[in-house]
Amino acid sequence: ATSTQGRPNASKDQDAKQHHDQKPPPVTLTLDHVGYSVKAKKQTLNILQNVRGHFKPGQMTALMGPSGSGKTTLLDVIAGRKNVGTVEGAVLYNGTKCKPSALKDAVGYVQQFDTLVGELTVREMLMYTAELRLPAATTRAARIARVDEVIDKLALGSCAGTVIGNPLKRGISGGQAKRVNIALALISRPSVIFLDEPTSGLDSAMANEVASCLKALAAEGRTIVCTIHSPTAKAFAMFDSLMMLSSGRVIYGGPLESAAPHFEKALALKRPVDSSAYSLPEWLVDVTTAGMPAEELALAYDSSAVAKTHDAERLAIALPSSLPVSKGAGAKPGSGRQLLTLLRYRMLTHYKSPEFLGPR
Repeated sequence: ATSTQGRPNASKDQDAKQHHDQKPPPVTLTLDHVGYSVKAKKQTLNILQNVRGHFKPGQMTALMGPSGSGKTTLLDVIAGRKNVGTVEGAVLYNGTKCKPSALKDAVGYVQQFDTLVGELTVREMLMYTAELRLPAATTRAARIARVDEVIDKLALGSCAGTVIGNPLKRGISGGQAKRVNIALALISRPSVIFLDEPTSGLDSAMANEVASCLKALAAEGRTIVCTIHSPTAKAFAMFDSLMMLSSGRVIYGGPLESAAPHFEKALALKRPVDSSAYSLPEWLVDVTTAGMPAEELALAYDSSAVAKTHDAERLAIALPSSLPVSKGAGAKPGSGRQLLTLLRYRMLTHYKSPEFLGPR
């Protein structure tokens, strides 16, 4: 695995870097009356109901709501990750309903919990992912250039040679680990990035740092959608739009700055957001969980001016006819090459680790 530290000379990687920092094609997501249900003990549970909305390139959208509201389920449905249950309605990528297999290169998904190999350095982890995810025809110089690209984008240069670490061995910080997870999703240069609670478990400084990185990625034309729970006020202010759910229903969808006025009017509140007692995200969750039932909140939103404007914008978006796929898309490495990659990055590293060998 240590061989991944090497660099090709300038003449060899000139061709590999000709597409460095190439921006992905823009993708607009449209949700057309999306529902999701599962069967459990002779009854059907409707987890999502009549979800409408859109997510645009160049914008960060926050998915918020109380626990059990369906945020992560919605993220999984629109990312094509649900293989059980029944999905109703349509999730359109640039106007096209795509099979999950067609989304692999256009969509990146960052899970809430780290899935990193603690024995590898940051650069080795990224090279390991590049070896498995990039097309088989990609040269080694191009893979190294792609890894360098994502390290630069997410400001990981200072920890690129640091071991990721685990509970038994100290490594990179929590904020750096979150950025490494985002970097793994960026290896295939996706147009859309979904993130499940990217700031959870981080202190305010690290959470703001992660949000700033996501804002920079959105500025390149990517569509960023995050479930979010208790963000800092600074991190929350970086989002462009907000979709709030309650019991699987949309109770708000639209610009971030219009959310507080909408709920003040819908709930007939006599007081504005008290910034001395609440941050805006805390206030939104508090007033929506202690106010009307979810069904009434959804009806109040559907009849509001912001909903009509948001729906009109969704219907008026000019959509291309097909989903753009990364130009580097092609046949992935075969099973033999995958096995060699696993042996090289996992077995050799594990068998040099006392923490791995000791218990065994």
